[in-house]
Amino acid sequence: LGAALLFDRGSASQGGRATQEPQVARRIARDLQVLAVACGSLVLVAVLTQLISPSSETAVSSADHHHHHHPELAEASTYKLVPTPLLSLNPDRKWHNAELAASYDRPTIGSDLVYLSPPASSEGDEGGFESGGRFLGLTDATPLKSKCPGDHRMTFLPFPDFSPGMVRLRLEPGRDGKGAMEMDSAIPLPLTSTPPRSTGGSEEFLNSTFWGPEDENDAECRHRVSADPGGADTEGLAGPLPDGGFIVAEEYGPSLIRVVANGTVLVRFSPRPLNLPKAYYPVRPVLPSILVERRHNKGFESAFLLKPEQFQLACGILQSPLGPQKHSTVVRVVCVDLDRMEMAAVWLLRLDDRHRMVNSATELGEKSFAFLERHHGEGTVYGVDVTGATNVLGHPLLETLEFESPDFDFAGAGISLLEKEKILEYPNDFLEDRGIRLSDKMEGIAKVDQRTLALSNDNDYGKEGDSFVYVVQFKDPVLDL
Repeated sequence: LGAALLFDRGSASQGGRATQEPQVARRIARDLQVLAVACGSLVLVAVLTQLISPSSETAVSSADHHHHHHPELAEASTYKLVPTPLLSLNPDRKWHNAELAASYDRPTIGSDLVYLSPPASSEGDEGGFESGGRFLGLTDATPLKSKCPGDHRMTFLPFPDFSPGMVRLRLEPGRDGKGAMEMDSAIPLPLTSTPPRSTGGSEEFLNSTFWGPEDENDAECRHRVSADPGGADTEGLAGPLPDGGFIVAEEYGPSLIRVVANGTVLVRFSPRPLNLPKAYYPVRPVLPSILVERRHNKGFESAFLLKPEQFQLACGILQSPLGPQKHSTVVRVVCVDLDRMEMAAVWLLRLDDRHRMVNSATELGEKSFAFLERHHGEGTVYGVDVTGATNVLGHPLLETLEFESPDFDFAGAGISLLEKEKILEYPNDFLEDRGIRLSDKMEGIAKVDQRTLALSNDNDYGKEGDSFVYVVQFKDPVLDL
């Protein structure tokens, strides 16, 4: 019976071959008749169920078809930062431990990334990415936090007066898709990365962290660092805005900081309880109060712009879910209206699993963005259209941790989460076949054009190797959401 059924289904799928084999067909029919008489109607039900159910071949075909919806890559290239003095990130500042700083030449410039312009030779060209394009990178907090030589329970900052900021980057072509990246100039922000005293975790940091020894052989850390009332841990970058400025997302608050092109701070949007009264620039505490429940070092690591209904929004995505619930997978996307300087939206986004975190984002359109979620050396870039998702700003549960509960019934509450569509997954065969392995700490993504995406890594100021920008091009315009 099994052989007969297989033959019958196979012949039917080949356009009626059974009619060309009358003797076999009559034998199959006679066998089925005998079985029906002998075994009763249950056999017929089973046979009919098997005949009308999709074959394994059909199921595989469907799965393959879905798989092929994943965007296909066409090209990929890498650009390594050439040796760049750490001192060049703060060219106009007097350095503590300047001699030590001069010995470092692999700075972190890829905490996030923004695409600025194509090379001069391709102005107006609608084609793919060309080497020579210019980006704006973001440096991380003060580098090289280390154990005090005389007491390993304590840590020291060799450069506590370091100013994080933006850097202008230029990508130059190379052979076999391996080019070089040069830093044209740095734009340090007028602040340090030492936390304000009122931010979460600051007391522990300030009570255990010291100015570094005057040289590497000094066994003691003598001077405890001071809080910076306007300090920020810079992690996300978005722009440029119509006025040429940018949005910097930071972890301590978490906060969104609007800066002009030269780095001057126009305003910092912080959670309501965090008004930073001693900050030396304007602070507007309008973000939801619940954001102060961020996990340790898990504030905003991403920033992007939206412009729905002609309102210019600056947005940040929390790196991880709020609160202590370990099995939560829902993070909040928080957006500010830059014209009214008030909250505009809070959307909810579900991560693939509880180990993943959001490390960067980039705008795709007026109502869409892409973001990177990852865990160690595995990550996925997703595209999101905010249309259709529920803005929970004003929801009675906004200032609670109910949304982070794994048992929360969003459908029952009438809340639609943001839907995400896969754009790029790594590691993948296309990149590995070209000898490209993305860093374990990918922290920046930037849309270049409809087919091109750039990614950058955080190299921990040389502890994790070199700084890279990776550029991938797709066969289709997948970044046009």
